[in-house]
Amino acid sequence: CGRIACSRGDFVRIRGYDEDAYPMGAQDVDLVHRLKELPNARFKKVRGSVHSQAIQNTQEAKVASCSPYYGRLKWSQMDAMNRSVFAQRRLKGHVVRNVTLESIGVKAWLIP
Repeated sequence: CGRIACSRGDFVRIRGYDEDAYPMGAQDVDLVHRLKELPNARFKKVRGSVHSQAIQNTQEAKVASCSPYYGRLKWSQMDAMNRSVFAQRRLKGHVVRNVTLESIGVKAWLIP
């Protein structure tokens, strides 16, 4: 799926990406499935480098996502496990995630 554009309001209503997951795999697909559950939500897949700059994904962050903390799982393993967990949550009607967190996401910067 990749980069997704949606309104900030819709993103906040579903409380963003599921932060109780492995750091890689299936978060984008899950986000789209949950947005589809919101009445009148609009989203689309976007292309182009200008849309990939709001949340940085450094090489160090990518390496950290494969740290021993996560059992040295490969992306494909994290993706498969996340897909399974996310599907179970959606089947239970859990469209809104991160309900116990005071705030969601990471800091992003605006593109001038």
